[in-house]
Amino acid sequence: MHNKSNVSFIFVQFTTMVENQFSQKIKIFYSDNGGEFIKLRPILVARGISHFTTAPHTPQQNGTVERRHRHIVDTGMTLLHHASALSTYWTYALATTVYLINRLPTILHSRQSPFKVLFGRVPDYNKLHTFGCQCYPWLVPYRANKFQYKSHPCVFLGYSLTQHAFQCLNLQTCKIYLSRHVTFDESIFPFKTTPPAVNPSPAPQCPAPSSPSPVPPVCIVPVDNSITTALVPDASAIVTPSLGMTSTSFPTNSSSSVSPLPVTLALPSRTHPMVTRAQNNIFCPKQLSVTTKHPLAPPLEPTYVSQALKDPWWCKAMADEFTALVSYGTWRLVPRPSATNLIGCKWVFRIKCHPDGTVDRFKARLMPKEFNQRPGVNYTETFSPVIKPTTIRLILSIALSHNWPLKQLEVNNVFLHGQLTEQVFMH
Repeated sequence: MHNKSNVSFIFVQFTTMVENQFSQKIKIFYSDNGGEFIKLRPILVARGISHFTTAPHTPQQNGTVERRHRHIVDTGMTLLHHASALSTYWTYALATTVYLINRLPTILHSRQSPFKVLFGRVPDYNKLHTFGCQCYPWLVPYRANKFQYKSHPCVFLGYSLTQHAFQCLNLQTCKIYLSRHVTFDESIFPFKTTPPAVNPSPAPQCPAPSSPSPVPPVCIVPVDNSITTALVPDASAIVTPSLGMTSTSFPTNSSSSVSPLPVTLALPSRTHPMVTRAQNNIFCPKQLSVTTKHPLAPPLEPTYVSQALKDPWWCKAMADEFTALVSYGTWRLVPRPSATNLIGCKWVFRIKCHPDGTVDRFKARLMPKEFNQRPGVNYTETFSPVIKPTTIRLILSIALSHNWPLKQLEVNNVFLHGQLTEQVFMH
């Protein structure tokens, strides 16, 4: 929260999130006499929420919040001291503190963790690691070329609040990587031996992480096809929503009244006598030309189910998909759950073609909307059995050296043979 004036906007988001995610109503709001809370009274009256405040200059009457705040700050400072990290990384330490407190058993809940009381399941303790220890994330997705290292020693800075991943800081490049596949060495603390470069020196300078991503704790709420981030008192124990990505088209001709600032570029002096068209302010529009051996047919893949039901080929593909799902026992019908994250589904249509461009078959898949699932609540990890190009090249080399024949085999509905360890409710 950058300004206290954001409280009214954040509180409305928090109230809506609690009602949607947990089917609960906020009845009493207890605070001190701060101006940011007094401005909430019209909102509280409109929602039927009682507002109680402490006596002036009597913070001990709000002892629960004060003790919780001190618990978070003291534990976060302990994490920083144990890792010998700079105080500029306090946001990561406090985020990790909240994450740990929500998963630790407490006497207030009969030796159960707040996470267990809220979600009704035991949290995954195998994911916990020592703050500030050395780690080795899988950096292949971040490489610029294949000659760079697949991993590099980094510092573990905590857990992602919106992804099933770890935050790893590279002290040399001062970049923070999000990776699911990380190897930890909890006996080494790089901050003790290699402090980040914050003073002027030949080494790269790490900017002070005044607003890291994500800022703890965070609640992400979509509003009018946009994504708004807001701070909540305890987001790790309250909600970890997942969001789908929406594509946004930007117009080419802007009608904004803001005029660009004049920019003067120091161009190098030219010695060649030729004058190009660009120097005479002559520009030709670029035309996109696509050339293929076989002409591409216009896109025939439907976008909605109503479009697919009008075509007998797509109706047959949908019937085959649904028959396979039922015959393999992919699901069983149950009454609509009340306090469970219910995810929807969507039909995906694709046309598979032969190498010569002719249509091979019509493929329809009924896919769950996985972006509605929450890590640690609906699933623990994801895995996609996709073959790697290195394996294909190895098999081709062995087959070529032994003159073996090669055949390609495609197995339909192979993903239906997997076993789920969690209960997933799909509408």
